[in-house]
Amino acid sequence: MREFSEADYREAEAHSKASALEEDPPFSTVVESYSAHIETSERRPSTIYEYIRACRKDILPSLGSIPASELDVRACAKFLHSLIDGDRLYRKAGSLRALLSAICQHGAGMGLMKTNPVRDVARLPTRRAGEVKVIEAGDVSILLAAARRYFSEPPNRPGPKVNRDLPDGLEILCATGIRISELLALRYADVCIDGPEVEHSITLTGSVRWEKGHGIVRRLYTKSSDDHFTIPIGVQMAATLRQRRDTEIAPNPHGALFPSRGGGWVDPGNWRSRWRRARADIGVMFELPADLDLGTITPHTFRRTVATYLRDEVDRKAAQLTLNHSSDTITARYYFTRSKEAPDHARLLDALVYGDAREQ
Repeated sequence: MREFSEADYREAEAHSKASALEEDPPFSTVVESYSAHIETSERRPSTIYEYIRACRKDILPSLGSIPASELDVRACAKFLHSLIDGDRLYRKAGSLRALLSAICQHGAGMGLMKTNPVRDVARLPTRRAGEVKVIEAGDVSILLAAARRYFSEPPNRPGPKVNRDLPDGLEILCATGIRISELLALRYADVCIDGPEVEHSITLTGSVRWEKGHGIVRRLYTKSSDDHFTIPIGVQMAATLRQRRDTEIAPNPHGALFPSRGGGWVDPGNWRSRWRRARADIGVMFELPADLDLGTITPHTFRRTVATYLRDEVDRKAAQLTLNHSSDTITARYYFTRSKEAPDHARLLDALVYGDAREQ
């Protein structure tokens, strides 16, 4: 009896897949199969929602009608490269490439496709990293003092009344380097501000996000991790939080540091809008350093400022650990400013060029 070789097994497997593909379903069948698969996975609900939304909004309209067997490298490359619009949407193209590859891999595993053509698509172009914007260390306290004065001397105009959420929130962002979604998810149960000074801290236990059908919800995880993450804070920051807690009068069923007017969670988009209005007023009402460009300062600018400050005053590892990044590569690429001056090693290099005799 002839023994089967590895080549025989490969031929039989290929024949089996070809038989399964005889009906040649459209690629939309593969996409819907993948969508049903991830809906039952253990991924975060927000991740599942974003994947399915991208499938239906971007992938199905462009590739859904193509027979699955005809979805080749050329078709995938044409779709992915068409996403890049001038100098925009590089990140979207990269994300959709990963998603499309996962869909095709799923289709091949289910016998709906022969191969995963996305694996052979040439690398997509990437945008050159722009300059990281931070607030100079000497300007931070000036900006925060102006924000505090803005709370005590608000402009007289119609609209929501200015409250302490803005200056308190900015100080916490500067004192911790956390994200705006994590700031607005903080509860008084997450802060330790009544014990000895060495125990003062803020613990990140969740983040807020908009979810379809639910509005703004508090998730039990952050962008970086499902685990809790504790950040020590100073005595002055603890005093600000105690004052905020002790003067609270509105209903706050969740015990949130920054509850909405109705007692729910604040939308990060609304907080950013309030900051844009406030920074425009602050730039007119108060005298600020000429090099402080308020128009470029967003909540995330404070996170980059903390990272760069810790790198300069301690080291890059301290910045990475404070921001809770998995490696300092991400911290260095997206959160550090580049130095525009080389270290002063002139005497040392002079000795290299002219010899040790010139050092004397």
